Amino acid sequence: MRDATLEERVLTDVAPFTLGVEVAHREMHERVVRDLFLPIIERNTVIPASRAKVLSTLEDRQRSIAVRIYQGESRRAKDNILLGQFSVRVPSAPAGQQTVEVRFTYDVNGLLEVEAVVLSTGARHSIVIEGNPGLLSPYEIEQRLAALSHLKVSPRDQAENVAALARAERLYEELLGDKREAVGHWIARFLSALEGDDPKTIAHARALLLERIQASEPEILF
Repeated sequence: MRDATLEERVLTDVAPFTLGVEVAHREMHERVVRDLFLPIIERNTVIPASRAKVLSTLEDRQRSIAVRIYQGESRRAKDNILLGQFSVRVPSAPAGQQTVEVRFTYDVNGLLEVEAVVLSTGARHSIVIEGNPGLLSPYEIEQRLAALSHLKVSPRDQAENVAALARAERLYEELLGDKREAVGHWIARFLSALEGDDPKTIAHARALLLERIQASEPEILF
């Protein structure tokens, strides 16, 4: 007989390793630190999952951004496993003005799709990396990627987040002074959570935002 004191457990699939890209960072006095590993989907993330980070150009008139995909846990990219790479063309501009959103979408079968979108032009580049090359046919890969497409919706566009933001914005318009400033601060924190693209963080931030709104709008009808 099952012991009633045992807590219920739900088994889930998680990413066994961290997946990310190589980046460089410009520090003070113009010193550039290269070969850094930027995690995008971290180890133990529940999968399937889709996560994104935004990268920017490091040099003036830079014409491309290299996307090198790694698996591992080391801070240095070279100490991790290189899974694949491609280059993204960007318009010439001052350093930092051209940005690329890099999105990793990973499923329980070890199929990793990496997409890069140049935000100023909409140009899109992608690569598919198989955990077990040759196991899936091109048709099966296409079907699996299609099944993951719903995960790629930006948190800013998800209905529950759109509704929470609209409610907060309306409250902001109704208030004045310190109360309005406080709501503006709540909105900024929620927007910051959305940019992080982590479902748990977003859900927590949304619940906190709605809780604060509820306490501040007793006489305002929505």
